[in-house]
Amino acid sequence: MKNIERARLVLMELARAGVREIVLCAGARNAPFVALLAEATGLRTYSFYEERAAGFFAIGRMQSEGLPVAVCTTSGTAVAELLPAVVEADYQGLPLVALSADRPVSYRGSGSPQTIVQPGIFSHYVEKSWDLEDNVSDFALVAGRRPVHVNICFDEPLIDEKVSPWEIENAAGATKTVPGHSFHSGSVNETSALAPNTSPRTSIGSQSVIGSAPIVIVGRLNNSDSVKVKQILLQWRRPVYLEALSHLRGSPDLSALEICGGEESLRSIDFDSVIRIGDVPTLRFWRDLEKNSLPVVHFSRQPWSGLPRHKEVFSLDTLSTLKNNFTPWQHGHAQYLTERTADQKRANILGDLLIEFPLSECAWIHRLSQWIPAGAKVFLGNSLPIREWDLVAKRGPQREFYGNRGTNGIDGLISTFIGVAGEQTPNWGIIGDLSALYDMSGPWALRQRPIQDINLVVINNGGGKIFERIFNNKLFENAHDLEFSGLAKLWNWNYQKISQLQDTPDQSGKKPRLFEITPDPKHTDAFNRSWEQNT
Repeated sequence: MKNIERARLVLMELARAGVREIVLCAGARNAPFVALLAEATGLRTYSFYEERAAGFFAIGRMQSEGLPVAVCTTSGTAVAELLPAVVEADYQGLPLVALSADRPVSYRGSGSPQTIVQPGIFSHYVEKSWDLEDNVSDFALVAGRRPVHVNICFDEPLIDEKVSPWEIENAAGATKTVPGHSFHSGSVNETSALAPNTSPRTSIGSQSVIGSAPIVIVGRLNNSDSVKVKQILLQWRRPVYLEALSHLRGSPDLSALEICGGEESLRSIDFDSVIRIGDVPTLRFWRDLEKNSLPVVHFSRQPWSGLPRHKEVFSLDTLSTLKNNFTPWQHGHAQYLTERTADQKRANILGDLLIEFPLSECAWIHRLSQWIPAGAKVFLGNSLPIREWDLVAKRGPQREFYGNRGTNGIDGLISTFIGVAGEQTPNWGIIGDLSALYDMSGPWALRQRPIQDINLVVINNGGGKIFERIFNNKLFENAHDLEFSGLAKLWNWNYQKISQLQDTPDQSGKKPRLFEITPDPKHTDAFNRSWEQNT
């Protein structure tokens, strides 16, 4: 069977399994795929020169569209560049397809140029791997909730027949999904074989670990799940901490139950257990539960409990079967007034500190939350930005929130943001300076997307300031004196530096915009010290 014919069969199988977009990192060895995709209709192809950014862009597309996306690489270290994105996709429950071209099997172990052992390179971070040479006709794919690896060997001549325009037929049975849901295709009968303990339980065997006075922490949810969860929270009437990615933070219906004074308000409430809903939470309070014996019950579409001491997770769909024997946290009950008053006092302290230190990092995050319009897609970067948003951002108006909270890394954030961005909506990405330096190739993706309104905010505090609070050692910070006008110029983006109170983002013009915010370090330090002293 010729290379072109085998590559065509693989692309057709990807389409039948639900793939609608492919991110192509062209090289010599994957030339059969390049030649076919250049003439194909039915798959949207994005061209990338750098595999790591390509992988994270694919993560953004999966978050936005809810369908599997394939990334096609050439042989050698190009395949290895996909590992960070594969790991992130696995922990987010996203069906990324790593499609790698390879030299013939006989070349392995010879030291031949651009020849490495590609099968197994992604270890246990993929659900299944295929190593295809002459056995392509046996290849059948079902995209589940985890990444897969398809490795196909090509010998020379690589393009061994003429390629004419052709159409890739999509599967009529394919249905759209969202992160955390299984994807189903009507064309392939093979069943997905997840590793043991990697699926949430579908029934609640016992409620004995849940006390009568739990607190509830809600992490990332998709929009449809957030609507259902809100109704359940209203029935429970228990205090709830809502992260931005839950799409419930600041919901007017939950205002009487929502904790607004930060993590210390959670710690000061009298509770006997914790219910976590959605993905693993961001807040430090959660990390402290790792060595705490307090009962914790998890409801999620992901299999991860996020706690090494307790790994059982119940499916999010079982929430409705949980019996509500909880003591209501509401007016007329003894503890409510005391605890609610203390929480409001902390929230007021936050507001006062934002006024007292208006050039602090948190004050800029608060200001950003006022600038970003309703209906926008907002991507929150890891490290400080997502934590500071949850602490101080203004609640409302309604917006869509995204983030890479699988393994919480700072790599690939610009690429993921551009993958998430909508073509007809305002788009705002908020990341740190080291994250921006980490993914300077990310803006390449925007050259292939007709997005009208995109705004990247880089919070430049001169290094990894999150470590300044943890370790008394400057080596952790990677301190620098860089600024980002050069990055904007490289990609032909509009650029604006924002550092004074009178500065506001200039959103005129049709070019993408990079806003560099430089907080005052003295204001930031004073804000953080005062907040710690008052809580």
